[in-house]
Amino acid sequence: MGWTPAVIPELTTNWMERAILLWTEEIEMDHVTGEIKETYRSLLWQMMCALAEEFTQTGVYFTNEVTDGLPWEAIVKKQYESLYVFDAAIIPKSLHTVYKDLDEEQFMHMQTDDHLYIADKAIWKEAP
Repeated sequence: MGWTPAVIPELTTNWMERAILLWTEEIEMDHVTGEIKETYRSLLWQMMCALAEEFTQTGVYFTNEVTDGLPWEAIVKKQYESLYVFDAAIIPKSLHTVYKDLDEEQFMHMQTDDHLYIADKAIWKEAP
């Protein structure tokens, strides 16, 4: 997906969104809770980590089709109500201060010098 200042006026340059689409029914244990099957958790997390190493300008988010792009738009537009609308995220150091109000009840997280790793407890059950 390509985004320009003509579409999102808050942008100062063009942006490209890369998305990998997965068959939800295949990777979820239960469509009501959204819990990820254990067999896919490691693979999904490894993919996210690889993308986070290559694309450092913004976070890498694991979302569903309804919430796709919302956390990034929240940062760009400085409208933070959708900031935490994801199942997992890897946030670069440059955005750590944006994610300072993390809900400890909903998310598990770990911070390193370079990244903030966040996962929704209900979706992942254990730290990826």
